[in-house]
Amino acid sequence: MFCENCGHQISDTAKFCSACGHPVGTAPSPGAEAPPAVPAKRESPRLKASSGNGSISKMSGIRRKPWLLRMPIPDPHTGITVMKTVGTYVTREEAEAVRAEMMKRPATPYQDSTLAKIHEIFLESREYKGRSDKARELYDLAWKYLKPLWYYKIAALYAQDFQNILDKMADDGLSQSMLEKERTLISKLYRTAIGWRVVDANLASVLKVEGRKSPEREIFTDEQVTLILSQKNTPTGQMVIALLACGVRAELAKERFPKADAKYPGTGAAGGMGFAFLTFTDAVLESGINIVLDETKLEDYIKDADLVITGEGRMDGQTAMGKAPVGVAKLAKKYGKKVIAFAGAVQRDARACNDAGIDAFFPILRGVVTLDEAMKNENAKQNLADTAEQVIRLMK
Repeated sequence: MFCENCGHQISDTAKFCSACGHPVGTAPSPGAEAPPAVPAKRESPRLKASSGNGSISKMSGIRRKPWLLRMPIPDPHTGITVMKTVGTYVTREEAEAVRAEMMKRPATPYQDSTLAKIHEIFLESREYKGRSDKARELYDLAWKYLKPLWYYKIAALYAQDFQNILDKMADDGLSQSMLEKERTLISKLYRTAIGWRVVDANLASVLKVEGRKSPEREIFTDEQVTLILSQKNTPTGQMVIALLACGVRAELAKERFPKADAKYPGTGAAGGMGFAFLTFTDAVLESGINIVLDETKLEDYIKDADLVITGEGRMDGQTAMGKAPVGVAKLAKKYGKKVIAFAGAVQRDARACNDAGIDAFFPILRGVVTLDEAMKNENAKQNLADTAEQVIRLMK
């Protein structure tokens, strides 16, 4: 309690004020200042929703959006529901409206789903059913490697759980492409779980894929080289030499065969077959497109053409590195002809084709379709005809 005379806080059992000596319970002394009013307890701006369904609080200081909304959200690692910040708002009414909207969302029936349950949902999705038979086989194979985690709640799994599986796959000698497919499957499972509000983060984004490096092969012994070269003039011998050479590092081959040149144009073709034939046989490398152009006498037709049209199944940065469409374009530019190209698909790095002589290129797909649908002859013919018609209309 407080002294009526000076306002000093005193014990509830005190008879006299320890500050001014005034008897407790009597009127203030004449001339004494009135005790200061006890400040009323400030009402907290924190508004807590019933049943712990979130909270709204006003942050201190001068802020453009002072109202903070926090809601209970399941932690993606432990599955435990914790309070997390949803956002900040200009007015309390805005925050309350967002909270009310979030509270309307029904709890997902898959909140406690295991990895196996999420996989079942994934199998019924377009992400899986829309793939080719080969792609689905690879996903099924990748799923088997996740067997140690099948019956764990996906919300309780850590990234390290998946990383351990990827590391073991690498130690077992699986290819880099298989490891990438495994990570892709993990990512798609998490995207499925996120869509069903089971988790709110994709752990696949932090996984590292490092395939085990193939050991360097020792160079052939003198006896092996003699045996191989003795058969170099036979078709079978040449094929054996080419296949063996694909597994030999270029720098090792150069130690025994000085003419080996991994930078010679065409040596990287067909997975290194060009390098093998050039190094271990008396073969001569010729540009495939140049042979085609010579044999077809295409130059004679291009001379009198108004427009040159070429194409490829998929145009990308590699198209500009000497593939057929660019070979045609270079010949056309010799006579100052315009060149357009059509492709089943076009990658972002296909812009390099413009610098290589193709004035413009166009994808023929007219909607989102599966690979099988795009590859059907009747669909491909119609798509090409429709796209070509629209392009040519601009040239009338």
